[in-house]
Amino acid sequence: MPCAAAAEKRSAWTEAGIGVSVTGVGVEVPAWCRWRAGRGPALIVAPHGGARRATRPRGPADKVNDLHTAEVAAELAAALDASLVVNATIDRNDLDLNRLSQVCARAPWFLDLLEHLLDGVIARHGCAEVLIVHGWNTTDAKCDLGVGRHLADVEAAAAHPDALTVSPRYAATRLAVLRDACAAAGIAAPLGERYPARHPNNVLQLFRRGAPHPAASPRLAAWAAAGCVEAVQLELSVPLRWPGRMRQAFIAALIATAPGGRPPMIARSGEPLPPHATGAHRGAPSSRGRGAPSFVAAAERPRVGGVQVYDPAAGLGLSARVDVGRDGAVASRVLLFRGDREVALFTGETSRGAPLAGGPRFLPDADGFRLCFEGYLLVTGDGRLYVDLESAFAASRLLALRVDLRFAPLDEDYGRVTGALAIDGQPHALDAFGFARPAAAPGASGDGWQTQLSLQAAFAAAHALRLRHAVPGTTTLRQIGGPAAGPRAVSRLAVTFDADPHTPCRIAVGDDLLAEAITRMAIRRPLGGGRTARVTFGVARVTDAGVAGFGFYEYARAL
Repeated sequence: MPCAAAAEKRSAWTEAGIGVSVTGVGVEVPAWCRWRAGRGPALIVAPHGGARRATRPRGPADKVNDLHTAEVAAELAAALDASLVVNATIDRNDLDLNRLSQVCARAPWFLDLLEHLLDGVIARHGCAEVLIVHGWNTTDAKCDLGVGRHLADVEAAAAHPDALTVSPRYAATRLAVLRDACAAAGIAAPLGERYPARHPNNVLQLFRRGAPHPAASPRLAAWAAAGCVEAVQLELSVPLRWPGRMRQAFIAALIATAPGGRPPMIARSGEPLPPHATGAHRGAPSSRGRGAPSFVAAAERPRVGGVQVYDPAAGLGLSARVDVGRDGAVASRVLLFRGDREVALFTGETSRGAPLAGGPRFLPDADGFRLCFEGYLLVTGDGRLYVDLESAFAASRLLALRVDLRFAPLDEDYGRVTGALAIDGQPHALDAFGFARPAAAPGASGDGWQTQLSLQAAFAAAHALRLRHAVPGTTTLRQIGGPAAGPRAVSRLAVTFDADPHTPCRIAVGDDLLAEAITRMAIRRPLGGGRTARVTFGVARVTDAGVAGFGFYEYARAL
């Protein structure tokens, strides 16, 4: 529905003690909103650049704020002399400036401000480019370009002119060149792969070319209908938002391909950024700086696989896996455990039919397989922070990781893992024993379990063990390799916890098997039937009848 009349347009932020500043141009804007009128042809908006208030309890339906988008938007605006609107303060769960229903009810000044800034841009340039900056919490190097619906390629824009927030000409020129520049920097730039910005409550819908949106003022609607606004939602993955080379590479690509674009920027370190050859083929590998992720050919089908290995000599634990869903979507994860507290995480997701932008790759190799990975992980000094995703993200930095490992099976999914890791360019040799199937607690969601536990441990070439336990349920212990291979009896199982009742520090099985946690990562995992589990996993030091080994554990408790 249309927004309230101008006389009623005042923000309701009195409970937070936030004042309202009068701009002098007839628009009242809360003091927490940063804005400026630039002289260039672009308007850049970051609606979710705030953070959760420390005094606000986290709710189960809360969304993570788009960390670092405020800084990215400001940097882009400064480089392009663009107009800017940034929420760098307010939690999106208190006020979501990307939801038109909330804006019309509680922040109509936001629409007034957009209209005021666009009026100046269009008066000077005849047309405005609107870039709305969001965050996508995948660790692939990706920018999902939302234009009102998913497009297989820029040519498809001509078939859907009324549903889009850009013109077919803009898609075939500006977006095509931007996608090529991103590809040359090792960045995938799909068109609405995950976030097409098609929901009618999305603020980008103010600029759709078809029927005017009910929340659009007559001037906004007229500008959109006349083709005076080309509006794009930029969903930036983690490496494109956190400070580092890939963020600078993306900003350089956007600047270099903008109308009247400028030469690529220079990284703050003084080292030139990767080249941005606009003639590069989309999705092709490029010459990149160390640690930048590489594309996988679109035609290559991902190979499902996994590996878990811990090398006590290097003090490094690695867990990686790739899964393909029934719909063809690919999900991947890489976890790096370093020392006794540090945890680094990569998560990747690719929809059906989309080219793979990164993630671990499992390739056939003799009678085993080879694991290759090149990309970025978010590293935090305490993996237990991940029970609250935003807190963990806020305490993390980027880490560049390159992996080249070979798995040679010895028995079942147990084998020797050899190769090398490079962490922020520093090489580490790895030679240890591990598993081709990552440990996981039993995954049934509707069987009424309250707690689940899994442990798998390697004891050099001698043997390995797998333990699975559920309450209510059964306990199984199986030995792999050695003269006693097969099921083993479990007389008793005792789990000891530290100060956190969800985090085991010691697992004792009978009189011979003892596991002591070295590292810990804690998360919340949704279950079927509306249930949620608190899950802790990590590396454990294990002894079996005096024989020392290492392994991985996972403990889950339904909440």
